[in-house]
Amino acid sequence: MLLPDSKTELVRRGNKVVYDLGDKIVKVFNETKPVSDVFNEALNLARINECGIRSPKALEVSQLENANGWALVTEKVPGTTLAEKMTAEPQRFGEYLEMFVDLQIEIHGYTSPLLNRQRDKFARMIDSLDQLNATTRYNLQERLDGMTKEFKVCHGDFNPSNVIVGDDGQLYVCDWAHATQGSLLPTLPPPTCSLPSTARTRPRPTWSSTATAPTCPCRLCVSGRASSPLPSSLVSAT
Repeated sequence: MLLPDSKTELVRRGNKVVYDLGDKIVKVFNETKPVSDVFNEALNLARINECGIRSPKALEVSQLENANGWALVTEKVPGTTLAEKMTAEPQRFGEYLEMFVDLQIEIHGYTSPLLNRQRDKFARMIDSLDQLNATTRYNLQERLDGMTKEFKVCHGDFNPSNVIVGDDGQLYVCDWAHATQGSLLPTLPPPTCSLPSTARTRPRPTWSSTATAPTCPCRLCVSGRASSPLPSSLVSAT
């Protein structure tokens, strides 16, 4: 794949750059990104497309010409990210927050039997923690085994910068690299809400288009009904 000179850079993070090609979006990874991860993200997105969640269609995975690395091409959804809207219209922050929460609830209502299993991912992560002794890793695996067995679609990096408010008024979700099927609880914030009580009733924008959501963007968190059996270091990587 050869990128056209007319491309427009949208965002640059870590080992990737995202470009607008006009009618398509291309995510370009450098040589540090394993090829298997690029294909896995494309496969995740294809499975999300098939299960019915509103998301950009996966179009192509290609090796870059005249450069080391690979690219994932998706369709372009005309619109604006929810994070940008929250920043541009702070007076509507509460309304946008409700949309964000309702969208997460909607996503958790879907299933995709061929997605990677969340439980298997956690188990691999626990086993790879060499800085923890064997007893601690065993205890974490025990807690993992005690999790409720569910098979809901979990995005893995659900924040307003990954939600597009389409020109058609619909919400679309992008960036499914970390998607799994499993329990929704590890994807929710801890029950102790970090925002003051006034912020819960009159929210204020606290992130930009390149930042993640605040630590309590859901009704479950505010009501204290969310609880994860795993430490936050693992939950944040779901």
